[in-house]
Amino acid sequence: MNKKTKKIIAKEFLFLLGTTILFFVILFIWIILNDSNHNKEYKLKDKIEKLTESEKLPYRLRVFYYINNDITENSWNKMKDSEKFISDLKDTENASKIYDYIKEKGNISSTKDEFLDKISKDNESENYFTKILPLETELKKTEDSFFNSSIRDEEIFVLGIFLFSIFFLLRYLIYGTKWSIKQLKE
Repeated sequence: MNKKTKKIIAKEFLFLLGTTILFFVILFIWIILNDSNHNKEYKLKDKIEKLTESEKLPYRLRVFYYINNDITENSWNKMKDSEKFISDLKDTENASKIYDYIKEKGNISSTKDEFLDKISKDNESENYFTKILPLETELKKTEDSFFNSSIRDEEIFVLGIFLFSIFFLLRYLIYGTKWSIKQLKE
C-alpha cells in the first residue's frame, strides 16, 4: 500500500470516527434535554396539583375544578376557559344553572341559596387564579415541546442517516464537483 492510499484511508477513518462521536454527543444531549423536560413537566404538575387541592381553593375555583375533574369524565367534554367560567359564575343566573348541573350530575350537599351565597361572597378566585394560570400555560408549553416525546428507534436511525449524509455523501458530492470543474478546465 502506498503512502497516498494510507492517507486516504486514515482521513476516511477520522471522518467516520468524528461522525460517530458527533452522533453519540447529539444523542446524549437529546436524552438529557428529554429528561429535563419531563422533570420540568412533573414539577409543574405537582405545583398545580398542590395549588388546586379542593380544600385550599376559593369557592368558584373549587366549583370549576370539581366539574372539570370529578363530574366530566371525557377530556373532550372538559371546559377549557376557566377564567371565563369563574367570571361568569358571579352572575346569579349562570350560578343557578351550574348548581342545577352539579345537582343532576354530581354530588352537592348545600342548598341552592347557600351555593349562591358562597359564590357571591367569593372574591379571592380571580387573585388565586392568577397564580395558577401562568403555571398551566408553562405546563402546556412544556407538553408541546419537541423534547417532550421520547426518543424512538426510527428517530435515532434518521439522526444517524442525516449525519452520515452530511459528512460522507455531501462531501463526496463536493469532491466530485471540484474534480469535474478541474477536468473541464484542463
